[in-house]
Amino acid sequence: RLTEVRVYIFVFLILLYIIDAALFSFNVAKIYSPFSKFGSEIFVSIVTKMAYLLASVGAFTATLLTVAIRIIEKVNVPQAVTGIWSNLVKYATYPLITAVVMGGTIFLVKLGVEIPAIFTLFLLFTFLTINSLYTTIKIGEHLVEQAFNIPEGK
Repeated sequence: RLTEVRVYIFVFLILLYIIDAALFSFNVAKIYSPFSKFGSEIFVSIVTKMAYLLASVGAFTATLLTVAIRIIEKVNVPQAVTGIWSNLVKYATYPLITAVVMGGTIFLVKLGVEIPAIFTLFLLFTFLTINSLYTTIKIGEHLVEQAFNIPEGK
């Protein structure tokens, strides 16, 4: 059920960004007075820190890669190996791809490119960061389950 909710939240945030970017007068940040002064400097600062966090999560997933290879070495069923590997690639690359997208956006802001609806984009990036942490935990869970499902003597 959580996966369904995450998909709906992602779609909602994408639509909110498109609407906010298309209608500059909408500006979600102005609706919430504490965020009315949310500008590109704050955006760059916070998103840079989120990108660092995602890069460190990506480094952590390298450890999960090592664990996955050890589990794969003990599995004799090709379907199990395929499942382990596909889950690992899916979950392990998510934080790194998210960090690259955020880094690219920061680069464009630093070049002076005007990013419309910067607060709404920040909400989307926050969701992607939280989702990256969730997916990293999920791959760890998959690997633990797989490790306990290996028959003894294999």
